[in-house]
Amino acid sequence: MTTRSPRQPTWVSVAALVLAGLSALYALLFVIGSNGLGWLTIWQIPGNLGFRFATEPFAVPSFLVHVDGEAGAATAAAASDLIPSLQSYDQGVPPGGSEFHGDLAFLSVWAMETSWKAAWLLSRILPALGLSALWWLLFRIARSSRTEQAWNSLTARRVRTMAALIGLGGPLAALGRWAVDSWIVSRSTAADFVRLADLRIPLWTVAVGLALLMAASLIDRARTMADDLEGLV
Repeated sequence: MTTRSPRQPTWVSVAALVLAGLSALYALLFVIGSNGLGWLTIWQIPGNLGFRFATEPFAVPSFLVHVDGEAGAATAAAASDLIPSLQSYDQGVPPGGSEFHGDLAFLSVWAMETSWKAAWLLSRILPALGLSALWWLLFRIARSSRTEQAWNSLTARRVRTMAALIGLGGPLAALGRWAVDSWIVSRSTAADFVRLADLRIPLWTVAVGLALLMAASLIDRARTMADDLEGLV
């Protein structure tokens, strides 16, 4: 039976390296896309392949907004006319009976000023780069996990850095993106009767960050115990 060399990559390290590269590429697409330097504008290809998220670097920036007044209510009312009302069922509402409500719509902002575009790009690029750094750290941990000295203080520091990127980076990225989007919407021609949809903080990232901090503490404790045992031998 053959044994794997400590230097031989595992599927985890390979996958993490690929994901790190893809995340960095996604950030690069914002820079060279139509909302950045404008070097690449063939955004229809990934959309036609079903990768809707991939069109964001090249599409016109769109924002989920609340439409105030009668205009917002009219959107739900017009959509409700397309389906039977709940009151039209004599035998009670059947499975799947539904109705439209709310005042949400997508607002596309064209011809953004330079400062708007720069802020919008940064709010998208920085989270992508943070994700790339996260996958890179996982790659480094996975690559060193087969050595005898893998679970040391360096690994613990890497895990703590991952905890910060996820636990703090997730909420900060959401807050920063919402602040930038709200600022752009407030300067659009629709500013008088729309407002950006409510901020949603991904609390699950905080939970994952805390779990990684606990894991880093366990690594430090395990390493200390191992050193103590070596001193006794």
